[in-house]
Amino acid sequence: MSAAAEALTPATAATPATAALPPLLVDAVECARLCGLGRSTWLSLDSQGRTPRSIRLGRRRLWSREMLIRWIEANCPNRDVFEASDAGRGARPSRRRSRVRPFGAG
Repeated sequence: MSAAAEALTPATAATPATAALPPLLVDAVECARLCGLGRSTWLSLDSQGRTPRSIRLGRRRLWSREMLIRWIEANCPNRDVFEASDAGRGARPSRRRSRVRPFGAG
């Protein structure tokens, strides 16, 4: 049996159930690749507030692939415009904390 035929045998062929799924969260390198930019350009845009908000997972900064797709479909608006739009809603809860006042404080 040839090497090509062996690669297509049922034991090694990928099935839909075992096919690799794309990651839900991607790093700056993958974000830049998806947008056709360099990593340093992506990080510069992020520091200027011109990309979707990142998620901190440990020491890593990651972006939601779904959020990136919606951001691109919305024509890559600034972060504040995107988060205020319908496309950016539901991405993550606000970081604002409600202020609890002690009883009797006016």
